[in-house]
Amino acid sequence: MKTMKKTLMATVAGVFALGMATADAKADAVGYAGLLITDAIFKNTTTGVQLDASDFSSLDLGTTVKAQADLNGTGLTDSTLDPTILGADVDMQCVGDCGGISENFLARTKSDTKLSRGDSQVLGGLITDTGGILGTGPIASNSVSSLTVAETVVTPTASGSSLGETQNQSEVKFTLANDGIDVTFEFTARQIIEASLDGNLTGEEGYGATSFSAVLSYQDPITGAQVEVLSFTPNGVVEGDELADDFNLNTSRWANDVGENFGFDRTGTFAITAEDLRSDLTYTLSIQQFSSARASAVPEPATLATLGAGLIGLGAIRRRMKKAA
Repeated sequence: MKTMKKTLMATVAGVFALGMATADAKADAVGYAGLLITDAIFKNTTTGVQLDASDFSSLDLGTTVKAQADLNGTGLTDSTLDPTILGADVDMQCVGDCGGISENFLARTKSDTKLSRGDSQVLGGLITDTGGILGTGPIASNSVSSLTVAETVVTPTASGSSLGETQNQSEVKFTLANDGIDVTFEFTARQIIEASLDGNLTGEEGYGATSFSAVLSYQDPITGAQVEVLSFTPNGVVEGDELADDFNLNTSRWANDVGENFGFDRTGTFAITAEDLRSDLTYTLSIQQFSSARASAVPEPATLATLGAGLIGLGAIRRRMKKAA
């Protein structure tokens, strides 16, 4: 009888040790995407001088920013529109372990936890306003900075799904004061993407993606339809009217096998030009920037099966003890 009790206690200890080992295992499913645009300006291609409000006979600037976060069905969303100048900011949307994370923070923040975060911001102006023509007060900066960041992390002990998304949309409607001007739109971009699936995770995913596009069009004075002048979707290849295109801003990374870890952090320059713009047409420059991340995780089935086998073993020992009694 004493031998049976010792066997039972040893088995129980083994099962609990297995459970503790499983709980202590560090494992994350991570999806992260951040895109920071800086030094974005609209300039005269010939002179190299940034365009000023005085170079336009009409000008309308505006931007919309949006951020959202979702963790296991609990979601937050915020958006704002500034119809006067290129500048808008939303509060960071974060669900889960959000303590200590600053607003408009670009980099990855946490591991071995659960959270979903989305944040976005646009500040500054593509042009200068030396004469105060816009009547909205001084523009914060003589260039635009635009941030979109999405971060998601889950673990087996906090299993479930996490989604973060952010989007910035800016629009400049303008009519030039003079004919025949060549203009250039240029900026610097830092792109960070990470997707990983580590530890006791299976059949799930970590995903991160960014995208960016700029389209210049004008309104046909007869039909009223928008006619495209140029479209800039950076892909790492200089082509057409592009002056610089260092890498692909429209890309993603996806991890769906245990042990996969993909990612990069890179910075480059981008520029495109439009020639011979007319003063009798109304042009629209539309810019879209997007970051998305998602992650999901469940415990490794093999771990659950091992734990189940231990419990079955306990049942068998108890039956033998009853028979011996």
